[in-house]
Amino acid sequence: MQVTELMKSTQILITRLQEPLFLLLICGAFYFIISYPLARFGGYLEKRWSND
Repeated sequence: MQVTELMKSTQILITRLQEPLFLLLICGAFYFIISYPLARFGGYLEKRWSND
């Protein structure tokens, strides 16, 4: 099984479809959808586990 990183896949699609802005916006939105909730959850855990 081969796992290709998201930006590498986006670069491959850009060379085939010639739509760099649209594809990079989709890629950025996907990264944001994944990372924002994780960052919020990390902040919640940090506050919960702090020694105040």
